[in-house]
Amino acid sequence: TSRPLERGKFGTSAYETLHNLHLSRPRLPDRYYTIRLRGYVDISRYPEFRRAFTTVPLGLPVLGDLREATGVDSTFLSEMLLFRRRHDAPVAVVVLSSTDVAKIFAIAGMDAKMNVYPTRVQALQALGIDINSPEEDGPFSDT
Repeated sequence: TSRPLERGKFGTSAYETLHNLHLSRPRLPDRYYTIRLRGYVDISRYPEFRRAFTTVPLGLPVLGDLREATGVDSTFLSEMLLFRRRHDAPVAVVVLSSTDVAKIFAIAGMDAKMNVYPTRVQALQALGIDINSPEEDGPFSDT
């Protein structure tokens, strides 16, 4: 018999947690890599975001997409900084303005330590990605 999945600390089931992380394959041959995190990203999800940071192909620019994140903790922020320091290619992070994540980034001074942008388009431009070229995800937007 099957039983429902148990709810996690923040009200998410194991199924939902597994689907709150999206790793892209590299966009257009060897252009950039996306790590998209959704929901609340805290120590309970450490294995998930640690794996995301350690599986990025070397030498590819990375877009960290936190547009759908509802919050982050110091464990995540520390790992993100370590990732930026270790990764040998540019890293840009999208954090929507006037969100809890943006407030946490401001309090922690992350904008002074990383390349943080309020839109996906600005982040991709900072990575040197031509946003006018066709992409697998369709047209670029900040929604």
